Amino acid sequence: MNPALGPLWLDHVSENRSVFGLLRDGNLFAFIGMVAHPALALLAGLWLVARKPTAETIIAVAALALGMAMQLFAFKTFTYPAWLAVAPAAAVAAILFETLKSRILALGALTAAILSPVAMAIGSTILLTTIPGSAGKKFEQPEACLATASYARLASLPPGRVLAPIDFGPAILALTHHEVLSAPYHRLQTGMTDAAEIYRGMGKSEPTARRLELAYLVDCDNDTSPETAGWLLESLRIGAPPPWLEPIPESQSEPLRLWRFRFDR
Repeated sequence: MNPALGPLWLDHVSENRSVFGLLRDGNLFAFIGMVAHPALALLAGLWLVARKPTAETIIAVAALALGMAMQLFAFKTFTYPAWLAVAPAAAVAAILFETLKSRILALGALTAAILSPVAMAIGSTILLTTIPGSAGKKFEQPEACLATASYARLASLPPGRVLAPIDFGPAILALTHHEVLSAPYHRLQTGMTDAAEIYRGMGKSEPTARRLELAYLVDCDNDTSPETAGWLLESLRIGAPPPWLEPIPESQSEPLRLWRFRFDR
């Protein structure tokens, strides 16, 4: 993958962020919610290995340790240690079942071990969606810019290829008959880098847009997406567009402001 996609897009995708990013964002409780269950299960597994180092136990604990290492570097892998933690947790619960006098208490421990990944998933989801800054991206799109109704005017225009923030790509494809230059999909990395060149390239912007035969540009109010940063949107927002872009007047008071590429000037 093109390294340039890191700061443009991939570094801001929540599922690819490191769990340590929660600590950097000040979300200590979310961090604990993500790692506590597998960490405790790993300690239980190490105790099992020390107690009776069978091949099966060693493999199970090693798999859990690997899953935890993966989780620390990418959110999207958190389900692996969550479920791999069940085995050592259940094994310890079974030992407790044999040794504790209270069968009810032991049965509760076994049930907790089995259901702990579910509790972890629910808890982590709540934490990650309610604590500010935990969603991963450094910006927030106004809700109106992703509302279905906001795409009606764009859908009414003749078909063409659209330059828009990466996250708008799926909505444009689903709600209009247009093509998009970029969307949040790694196989479209050429389109993402081309879009960044248009937004930032100054002298290269027009030749690139002309080569790609772009028809429309979509701008969302207050959008600060990393890939759209640059002179082009700044010029549009202060009312000083380049000569090869013209506003679509009816859209300028709507959540999605539309511009038409004009290469005949």
